[in-house]
Amino acid sequence: MSAKNQNPFDFSEYFAQIDPTSVLKEWQKMLNASGLPTVDHSALFETQSKNLYALIAANQSVMAGARNLMQRQGELLQEAFAEANRTIQDMGKISDPAEAAEKQAEMVKAACDKALANFTEISDMVAKNYQEAAETINQRFSESLNEIKNAITENK
Repeated sequence: MSAKNQNPFDFSEYFAQIDPTSVLKEWQKMLNASGLPTVDHSALFETQSKNLYALIAANQSVMAGARNLMQRQGELLQEAFAEANRTIQDMGKISDPAEAAEKQAEMVKAACDKALANFTEISDMVAKNYQEAAETINQRFSESLNEIKNAITENK
């Protein structure tokens, strides 16, 4: 690491000096010498490319879900402020203490019910979002294992 780069976890300079092709050739030489089956490097490269695209797709899905979630939370917050404003105005019109207490109890119950419904909606959105991303990654993982198996066995 250079003196200008003080991050002990930044290995970019080290990895910049490595030639992936020569590393693969050295590994292939070692594998050939060990008697293990040869590997179709282009097939493995294609598999890893597909894996990367699957991760990108999963991340894009998660980010789109996060945007939708933040938008919905903003809408819910606006609704809550509007409801609080209406409640304050309604409560200001009541002069009878018994009626005011009854109205407050109704509003508290309605607010709790609304909060629970909002929480359920938000948690369902989050769960659905992560489920979709996980399905993308799981499907690609399964396909990747088959592709790697084929890349090894086809070159025996």
